[in-house]
Order: sequence, then structure tokens, then C-alpha cells
Amino acid sequence: MPVRVNVSSQLSNVATYSFYPPTISSLRPQNGPTQGGTPVTLIGTNLGVGYNYSLSLGFSAVAPADVLWFNHTTIIFVLPRGVGHLLPVVLEVATQSTQTTYDYTAPVISNVSGCSGDAAPHAIDCGIGAGGIITIEGV
Repeated sequence: MPVRVNVSSQLSNVATYSFYPPTISSLRPQNGPTQGGTPVTLIGTNLGVGYNYSLSLGFSAVAPADVLWFNHTTIIFVLPRGVGHLLPVVLEVATQSTQTTYDYTAPVISNVSGCSGDAAPHAIDCGIGAGGIITIEGV
């Protein structure tokens, strides 16, 4: 950022001033549910004071309304809905950025009913005709 001093209409030379770039030291939790809604805490340094910043997860911006707390070392935001593994979490303060990664928890199938025969993982063949019902339970 250029800085120039004006004293009684006399201008100084132009000096350049820059802020230390932001850094992320931790993200807790590092994974969460695909339905979102979980508070996520980002810890770092030089995060700004809550203005002139952008925060994104994957390819989506975190809405300002979803930021619960923001100060120079901590940002707490509500996890948006999503899916993916090693998604970039990017914080940009002014024109400087930093990033880490986040994982959405993969779904887990805990029960499959309505099938007869072999229901081994990755090898389910229900052979259900028209009107058959398969129930899959999990998180």
C-alpha cells in the first residue's frame, strides 16, 4: 500500500507499507457432516478484524451471516452443506491469502433391507422387479 505524507502542501516521497500475510495454524474440526450446520473454528495469525476479507470452502463462499466470530486470531463459521475430500479453505485478507483443507465425512451405510441372498459390501444384488422396495439406512 503506498504511503505519502502531506505537510503544509509539501509531499514526501512514496513509501510502500504492507501488512503481514494471514496464516492458518489449525482448523477444528477437520471434517464434518455433509448436511453442514457444524461450527468450525479457524485459528491463525493476521486474520484481520472482520472486514475486507473473503472466506471460501471448496468452490463456495462462506456467507458473512454464517460467520459467528471474527478477530485477529480466530474465525468461527457455520459449515455449509457440501461433499468432498481435501477441499480448499481459503481466507483472503485484503489482497493476501492463505489456505488449508477440509473433508466432509463420507456417508456410511449401516443396513440394507429388502434384499435376499448375498448382501456383502460392494456386492448387493437385490433382483427386485417392478414395485419392489429397498431400504438403505445410514448416516
